[in-house]
Amino acid sequence: MPTILRPPLIILAAGVLVIASTASGRAPVRPVAVRIIDRHGHPATKDRFGDVVGNVQVTFSDGHRETWTRSLRCELPKVSASGVVGWTYAAGRHSRGAWMNEVLCIATSRNDITRFDAARAFIELWAFTEHDSCVVMRSRNIHGPSWIEQYRIATGELVASCSGSDYPEQTPDWAKPYLDDDQ
Repeated sequence: MPTILRPPLIILAAGVLVIASTASGRAPVRPVAVRIIDRHGHPATKDRFGDVVGNVQVTFSDGHRETWTRSLRCELPKVSASGVVGWTYAAGRHSRGAWMNEVLCIATSRNDITRFDAARAFIELWAFTEHDSCVVMRSRNIHGPSWIEQYRIATGELVASCSGSDYPEQTPDWAKPYLDDDQ
């Protein structure tokens, strides 16, 4: 089950900010871009495994930027069309040294983060789906078949899951874009 962190005071303050900016005729400020940065705030570079790992920096529609993480263990950042931000988080390293990014973090603000644990140790790709109400992720262990999962963001419910490596003709339509490249 995902962990949902929602401090009530922050959500209330964010709601007041959105209402105030909408009432004044201005569009609400929302995330429009996201990237991984190093400890000095510069764009992170690939490590020896080819992964770009660091902190999540969010750029907003008014041009200001915020760093939303401090762990230096984040990868694969994305921002949806509606301004929801996501990234993977690596809790540790594999015995061969690669970061195991087995957690997908979805954030509507810096302090409103839902975490989804992947079925396997390495999340290879993920995406927002269903008009940003769901996420799909493909993960696998260091070797072997991949696994594809779809979660509902608001509730953390596992909507569906299937193999990403076996029997492409039996794969449900929602999962076909996430099949292994050789399928």
